[in-house]
Amino acid sequence: MTSAKSRRSAAVMDAPVATPTLNRLTMSFCDKPAPTSDGQNLWVEIDVNLRESTALFHCQEREVVGTHKNRKVTYRADQNCQLRFSDDRVFKRDRVNLTAHQQEVLKVDDATSGVGASYSIYAETTPASTTTAASPVIAVLGGPHIVVP
Repeated sequence: MTSAKSRRSAAVMDAPVATPTLNRLTMSFCDKPAPTSDGQNLWVEIDVNLRESTALFHCQEREVVGTHKNRKVTYRADQNCQLRFSDDRVFKRDRVNLTAHQQEVLKVDDATSGVGASYSIYAETTPASTTTAASPVIAVLGGPHIVVP
């Protein structure tokens, strides 16, 4: 015999969990090389506008990580978002969640060379956003690249 308390607990555990819908943002670039955090490794700032479903990357559309050892790219966005990469060989992952105003350092394996990954950015846009720039999560990756020479 089950108690009323255990039935309530089971009902709470069986309740569906709402997952946020991430929309692809329209990307633009300032067309200046990404600054380096230490003279070698890239530092990319991202300004996300949730209302307009856009993201401005403070870098060029194509960036090269260099040939030195201990390569990395540091990303920092002003809103929570997710970067998705077309080739997981670059950072050993296909996506990374960025937390607003916190840096995320992605390491490039020293053995990796001769590859590149295009990337796209997704975020949970505001309900007031009515632009057609956002597309479903299944959108095809393309466009900007991080290149490992």
